[in-house]
Formats: sequence, C-alpha cells, structure tokens
Amino acid sequence: MTPPTSRFWGALCFVIGTAVGAGMLAMPTTNAFSGFFCAFFLLLFSWLFMLATARLLADATLHVGEKAHLFSITETLLGKTAKSICSCVYLLLLYSLTSAYISGASSVIGGVFSHYFSLQIDETRIAILFSMALLSLLSWGMEMVDQINRFLLGLLLISYALLLFALPPHIEPHLLWHYEPRALFQGVPVMITSFGFHIIIPSLATYLKHDRKALYRAIFWGSFFVALLYLFWELLTLGTLPLQGEKSFTTALEKGGSVTQTLVALVQSPSITLGALFFSFFAILTSCLGVFLSLVDFFQDAWRDKRRSRSLLSAFLPPTLFVLLYPQSFLFALDYAAIFVAILLGIYPVLFAWNLPYPSFYHTFFGRVYLLVLFLISCSIIVISLFQQDWIFSQPSS
Repeated sequence: MTPPTSRFWGALCFVIGTAVGAGMLAMPTTNAFSGFFCAFFLLLFSWLFMLATARLLADATLHVGEKAHLFSITETLLGKTAKSICSCVYLLLLYSLTSAYISGASSVIGGVFSHYFSLQIDETRIAILFSMALLSLLSWGMEMVDQINRFLLGLLLISYALLLFALPPHIEPHLLWHYEPRALFQGVPVMITSFGFHIIIPSLATYLKHDRKALYRAIFWGSFFVALLYLFWELLTLGTLPLQGEKSFTTALEKGGSVTQTLVALVQSPSITLGALFFSFFAILTSCLGVFLSLVDFFQDAWRDKRRSRSLLSAFLPPTLFVLLYPQSFLFALDYAAIFVAILLGIYPVLFAWNLPYPSFYHTFFGRVYLLVLFLISCSIIVISLFQQDWIFSQPSS
C-alpha cells in the first residue's frame, strides 16, 4: 500500500530532525584542528557509511514486518542472546541521549528567561515541565507528532538560515587552509554519531506503511540534506573562529565543545546571537523528539503495549529522574556514544543483512565482501573511539 505523499515528507523531516542534534553543535570543535578539507573528507565518508548501514536496517525492518522495532528484528534474525545485548546497548545509548537533551534544553530555556526577561528559574522545574510537554505531545499519536516535528524543523532551518546569511562577512579565508591530517581521527566519534538517524527507521517504516521505495527515498534525501547542512556549518564555523586565542576553538573545547556561544562572543552581532540561541534549542528539540519517539516504539514492540501508556512512562521517567537526581551519573555514557552507535547502527545492521533471505545481493560474493567491509569499518570506529585520547590521535600542540 502506497502511503500519502504528505507522509513521505513527514518521514523526510524525521530523518533530518533526528540527525541534526547536539552533535552538530560539537562537530566543528572536534574537526577544527584537522582543518576544513579533512573535515569535508570525514563528512563524506561518514555520510556514505551511515547511509549504507541505514539501508541494511531498512531492509531488515521491512523483512520482519508490521510494527517491528529493533527488539523484534534482532530476535527474529539473530536470536535471544543477540536481542538481549542489543536491548542493553540501545537503552544505554538512548537513555543517555535523552538525559543529555533534557538537560541541554533546560539550560537553553533557562538562559533565555535569564537573558531576555531577567528571570532566574530553577532548571529542575524547567526539566520537569519540558519532559511533561514532550510526554503529552507523543501521547497524541504519530500524525500530530509529524506535524509538530515539521513546524520545529522549519524553525530550526530559519535559525540556521539566519546564521548562514549573517556569518559569511566574518569569514577569514586563510583559516580554511589549515591542514593537519594527524588530528582527523579526533572528529570520527562525533561525526559518526551526528548521522545516527537510524533509530527512527523502524518507526518510519510503520508510518510509511512499509513502502520500500518511500522509505529508501526518505533515508537517502534526508541524510543527504543533513550532510549539506553539516558542510555549510563546517565552512562557516571553521572559517570564522581561530584555533587559538581567547575566543577560539580551544576555548569552545574547554567549555564543553559547543561552538555557538564562542561565535556569539567573537562576532557580537544581535542577529547571530538570536540565531545561535534558537539554532541550539531547536537542534536539540528536533533530535530529542525523534529519539523519544524511537524509544517509545521500542518499548511498545518489546512489551506489545497496545495502549502505549506504559511505553511512554518507560521512555520518559528514567532519563528525567537521572537529570533531576543524579545529573552526572548517566551522562558519562555520552563520552562513548560513538561506540554504542557503531555497535547498534553499524555491526547489528550488517548481521541483520547477513541473515536476510532478501535482497539476494547479500548472498552473493560481492554482497558478502560489502558486508564484511562495513563490519570492519564499524569495528575500526569502536577502536578509534576507545583510543581517541591516545597520543596517536591527539591534536598537534602547535
């Protein structure tokens, strides 16, 4: 059954919104020391690799059938032991992401009230209200979530366009010629994680009524648009901020990796200040919406929760409690997010495809080699993420 055209556009927006998250804010900082041309190569490689594994996951989702999520897909194709491991990695990754998003959104909202209205609001209260608002939104159903996501993505693109037009006069061309391949590996974990839209694929397959072509198109064009957004963002930031100095990438790295506040401090333009503020907030919010939707659907698949209520509480209660009671106890997992992504969205899709009866390409000689290459790349990402602090991958001290 062919889904309505409006659903395809909704699926496209979900791919874009889920990918463009907090990772985009940290991406320039981790790529700055290798230079723009190395960042472009890494961006292209990451997009192609994650696009390939997304296609594998889409094929596995379509094969298993209606309303299947990672829980059912893994159990069907790999067995109960692999399902248990997959579930642990999945929950660890998504709970850490949602905790970080709730904390980050609360901080941005608190900053808005403080800066523009001179109101000091406890971020604990903001976190509770933010979680309750998202919980209410997701309880309305996929159609309403789709419409809200499109609206939020539109606001994100408006704030992005504001930066796109305001920053070019401040670009220093000589900054783009910096080239240091030894620092390339430092950007791998963040770049790979920034293309982690796969988690929404099972939900989109159901929303698109398992239309294979529509799902493929949404994945390709959505991820391609995200790659373009990242490319221009890298060009603007790496061409504006210097590597060293009071207002530089080094400063941004010391303050946590987000580059928007450093840009605001350097340029001191009202339009850039406003654009950076809203860009940070909507980048977190759109990705947060996709991650929570995937988490709710995962629990529905695991528990066969037809009323959805238990799945909603299971998705929202743990990360909210972590943020309120133990802000640092679970966020440590974000340091290893790329490892979880490489396992969950790299290795597992390869294993799924290896056991799929269709498409038949996966059973040919070249198909097997193709899957083995993707498997080895996934393993390499894990190794790089584990040892990125080692001297081999560290940034030069110049």
